[in-house]
Amino acid sequence: MLTSPLGAVEGSSANSTITRWARQLLRDEPPRTTSLVVTVFGDAIAPHGGAAWLRTLIDLMDTFGINERAVRTSVYRLAEDAWLQAERQGRQSRYALTEAGRRRFALASRRIYHPGSPTWDGQWTLVLIPRGAEVMASRTDLRRDLAWEGFATITPGLLAHPQADAERLRELLEELGVRDDAFVVRAQDLPGVTERELSELAGYWPLDAVAMQYEDFVSRFAPVAEAVETRSGFSPRQAFLVRTLLVHWYRRVVLHDPRLPAAMLPPDWPGGPAYALSRRVYRAVTPGAEAYLTEALGKDGVPVSAEFRARFTEFA
Repeated sequence: MLTSPLGAVEGSSANSTITRWARQLLRDEPPRTTSLVVTVFGDAIAPHGGAAWLRTLIDLMDTFGINERAVRTSVYRLAEDAWLQAERQGRQSRYALTEAGRRRFALASRRIYHPGSPTWDGQWTLVLIPRGAEVMASRTDLRRDLAWEGFATITPGLLAHPQADAERLRELLEELGVRDDAFVVRAQDLPGVTERELSELAGYWPLDAVAMQYEDFVSRFAPVAEAVETRSGFSPRQAFLVRTLLVHWYRRVVLHDPRLPAAMLPPDWPGGPAYALSRRVYRAVTPGAEAYLTEALGKDGVPVSAEFRARFTEFA
């Protein structure tokens, strides 16, 4: 349940522009509590060791106007779904990422904080699913999970991607138990056979919908980018507020982006400007956000990971 992010405006260093912007964003499109908890764990807690006391997490989520009961319900659900595991110490509970949760965050982090490969070698990854009855039951799950990884369904038994993550594909086939059932091959154009433009293949992916989401993201976060670009005039807690909301909204778009080569994208593709805006805001507010997190996590926190230090360092 969302109330109002009043906790983020306490103190003389609060920035009224950021306060008004955050209130409007949370009022216009309130995020699901469980999803926002996932963002806080992935962006803020995972780089500091991946564990936090429940009371600390409740205090962090109060920044967004989320009450204690909603936080408790959310962490219980995440534990049920094997994202988190609880450790009891007396009357206190400490929640840590499971091994599966760490893998999920690592995969998502590669797509959220890095712009992707700037070049393409012209190779395609094709996944062919036989019609045999023994794999029919898993075809729906495989198509769904491959779509999440950016694959397009060419026919019911053929999926393709021009820049697939080979390591992630192997993991996915093993997780679904179909590594010995699906055929995975590499392919490329035959020179001189066709002169059609690669952009004609883009219709297999929902690029229009993703582009609209990117444009909406840029319009929502451009005002706060101007407010934080001087890196002064806002409190550490507001810095944490802005960074978390930025990552939360950005990941909802970028994790649906199939990340196609530039040759397949329209010339005005908004993915680059969205990444550039995210980079600008994230780097501006991170010093303040880290100061707030260091105090909030206390002795439970650890120095940030190498992965964290590499976030948003590349230019799109």
